[in-house]
Amino acid sequence: MTPPTDAFEAGLRIAAVLEQSGISYALGGALAYGQYGIPRATNDVDVNVFVSEQGLPSVFAALRTLGIVIDDTAATRAAEREGLIVLRLGDFRVDVFTPSIAFSWEAQRTRVRS
Repeated sequence: MTPPTDAFEAGLRIAAVLEQSGISYALGGALAYGQYGIPRATNDVDVNVFVSEQGLPSVFAALRTLGIVIDDTAATRAAEREGLIVLRLGDFRVDVFTPSIAFSWEAQRTRVRS
């Protein structure tokens, strides 16, 4: 698979594999803001995954299909400690946010598809 050429393409690829895997997610950051506000350049993808710790292996498996390298132990620790797992897809940083506060589940409930 060829690497994505921009963050938007990277976000679309990530969304597609999470969707195909039945994982609840929402793209955030500048990619989401660009849908409702003034588009701005970005070199990363922010994605919220709405899974418990037990659901993380499914997230990791889905992302691996894109060629993303993940150390399961380190990623799980980062999710527990910070609610953030930093990965890479080609040249793009991918910030995977996990539910670390109760509001995360409210964000899942109120997400908007466009």
